[in-house]
Amino acid sequence: MRAALMGLAVIALAACGGEPTDAELPPLELPEGNLLPEAIEGYVFGSNQGCRADAECESGICYYGVCGGLITVDTRWMQRVIADRLVAVAERTTGLRDRVVWNLARISVRPRTDIAYRARCVVGLERFGAAAELRTVLEHDEVSEPVQGAAALALTRLGDAAGVPMTLALTEAESVPVAAEALRALGASGVTEGVDVLVGLLRTLSPDLDSDLVRAAVDGLGELGDPRAIEPLVGFLSQAPDYLRIRVTRALRRLTGAAVGEDLAAWQAWASEHPPPAAPKYTPREYDTTRDIGLPAP
Repeated sequence: MRAALMGLAVIALAACGGEPTDAELPPLELPEGNLLPEAIEGYVFGSNQGCRADAECESGICYYGVCGGLITVDTRWMQRVIADRLVAVAERTTGLRDRVVWNLARISVRPRTDIAYRARCVVGLERFGAAAELRTVLEHDEVSEPVQGAAALALTRLGDAAGVPMTLALTEAESVPVAAEALRALGASGVTEGVDVLVGLLRTLSPDLDSDLVRAAVDGLGELGDPRAIEPLVGFLSQAPDYLRIRVTRALRRLTGAAVGEDLAAWQAWASEHPPPAAPKYTPREYDTTRDIGLPAP
């Protein structure tokens, strides 16, 4: 399963005068069935329209001289730009949102479709907030684990607990970028009850682990907003490397609302005066010397 999950890393972002904005354009006419209007197909599949700048493309992305589509561009920020524009356009035509979501969901579970295309459809489904369709992707028997992992991360970021178990598993992935994204997703979830989101983040509070992992965990704890993380973060401040102290302080300020700096004694005094709720029991994640530096554990 670990090897399959690592594939996620491979899969793995003019309103004044002139042309009218998307909101000012008239509604689109929907074709029969579940087909997309021709203008919308370009947002999803791209087009052969030549371009030299993003402003020349409806999707907002000029990609190697042609207008890119959600499933044809290979950079996350580009996919998000196109998906956000697609969401804005879909809002002006009754029924278009459901039509687009249906097509993205269909492609994301179609087994003969390239795995990268299916994962990019998951990006679009997340931007539309299509939790029901993402749950279908996550639970579909014919969907590969990397695409299921992308769906789990998307659901977790949307605050849907259905994605949390697989996201927790991804925090332990050998690929650091995948594990870090999973940690950030846990923080964005806002889920503080019923599942072990907090434990998944607290496990990574170790100065021995990869810096990207620890950064993601600290930021995730601050964003999650669970006050049970205060005591572990204060304890971690005593051993955090210099590059993390500001980050830990920022997370503590966000959780407590206290205007305290990086001084450990000041945070210990604050916690003594304002006892936070107890943290759940957790086992710190172990540093794997064999994987990280090629040496056997002593």
